[in-house]
This record gives sequence, structure tokens and C-alpha cells, in this order.
Amino acid sequence: MKNLKTPSTVIIAVLTTITIFVWITFDVYRILKKPATINLDSKTLEPIDPVFDENVLFEIEERKVYDLTNIILPTPTPPILIEEETPNTATDAGVITEPANQQ
Repeated sequence: MKNLKTPSTVIIAVLTTITIFVWITFDVYRILKKPATINLDSKTLEPIDPVFDENVLFEIEERKVYDLTNIILPTPTPPILIEEETPNTATDAGVITEPANQQ
């Protein structure tokens, strides 16, 4: 019996598929094992001051409170339309006509 040889393109396709599968698996593993980077402001990382600030409480009590019923909202006014005059008669165009029944 004759031994059949597999084509070289099939071998290359199988090796390429295995390589892609291993590559994706390692990338997913690397992403999952990498620690998350968190960007925080330096003010967020400062320790909290344990001293009670009474001035802030007084400022909150003295703050003005606006009620929406006391606020007068502006009402929009319709735009003013200016009509242009159109010439009516021949006199408006510069032609002067005299009445026919003059004595």
C-alpha cells in the first residue's frame, strides 16, 4: 500500500491555527493577571482631617435658599416684523399723471 503524504498547506494551516489559539490564550491570561491601574487625584488620596470645622456648619446655615415659586422667568416676546411699502401707482414710480377733467 502506498503511504499518502499530507499537503504542506494543510500542515501550515494547522500550525497557524494552533499558534493563533495559543497567542489568544496567553493574551487573555496576561490581561487577567495584570493589576488594574487606577488614576486618582492627589486630593482623593490625602488623609481626612479629624478636626470638626464649625465654620462650615455656620456657612451652610447662612446660605441663601431660593424657592422656584419666587423666581420670575422671562417670557419670550414675539419678534417685531416691519412691513416694506410697495409702489402702488405710477406716481410712486415717478410718473405724474394729471386728472383728465380739468378746466
